[in-house]
Amino acid sequence: MTSASPGRLQVLLRVRAGAPLVAGLPCAVRSAFRAGALAPERIVIAEADQAFLDRWSFQLRAAKTPVLGGKSGAAALDPRLPVLAVDEDAFPDVDGLADFLRDAAERGRARLSMNGRALAAFVREPAEFGAGKDAPADVHARVLSAVLPEAPGAAFFDAGRPDAAAAAAATLYSRMSKPNDGYLAKLDRKVSVSLTRLLLPFPVSPNLVTAVSLLLGFLGAWWLASASAREQFAGALMLWFCAILDGCDGEIARLKHHITPWGGDFDLLADHLAHLATFIAFPSASPASTPTRIGASRASCW
Repeated sequence: MTSASPGRLQVLLRVRAGAPLVAGLPCAVRSAFRAGALAPERIVIAEADQAFLDRWSFQLRAAKTPVLGGKSGAAALDPRLPVLAVDEDAFPDVDGLADFLRDAAERGRARLSMNGRALAAFVREPAEFGAGKDAPADVHARVLSAVLPEAPGAAFFDAGRPDAAAAAAATLYSRMSKPNDGYLAKLDRKVSVSLTRLLLPFPVSPNLVTAVSLLLGFLGAWWLASASAREQFAGALMLWFCAILDGCDGEIARLKHHITPWGGDFDLLADHLAHLATFIAFPSASPASTPTRIGASRASCW
């Protein structure tokens, strides 16, 4: 953080009942993950109950900052620590919070507005807004609705409307492609992203997808080594689907902030094992059997 930063800080978020997920995660969880890079003293999520904290515990732990649910009462907020509040239907891009905080800290209080509402706000003296004596949800509403100086634009996503949430998710999906992807890799990526979008709402971990991909790779190699042309074709399709899933595990990890060192090692190991099985299958494959023509057989006997 720069010299203009407030030093010690607390981040105040909020969850809204029934709010849709954006690429598999609530806005508050995405904001909490990004806020962890600021090394705040605490992250308070107003209206978050224990079930919410348990469901998204992996992502919240990845913030490496104590995360408190707003249900813990007024004591969740420290009236002496500056507060950085983010709207419940918005989340920052990679450097969005740091950029906003750097500009807002110079003013002592500021907000970032988009589409006619405040997406983020910073105040040095949160006691003026009820911190320490009122519920975090009330403090959150007061800070974001206060008339504060506007800070320069920072990279944030507004997911307050269904079309805006869809546009934010589409931007995140578009980042799954790599600049050096060839035309085949681009085709695979389109298919894998489509499959990833179907899997995101479910509690599917990247390691589970990797494990399924490895098993299907073994099955595809087994069929590829068959003497049946039909099974060989099925094996080739299965190996292609295995390659698709190999893209899905990384996409899910990045989109749901579910990246672990073991996950990367497991993915690499699975790739090597699937490739080895395929290389073994090629020389093991028997020529596909073809039906014998009766006439030709008789002719050879005459």
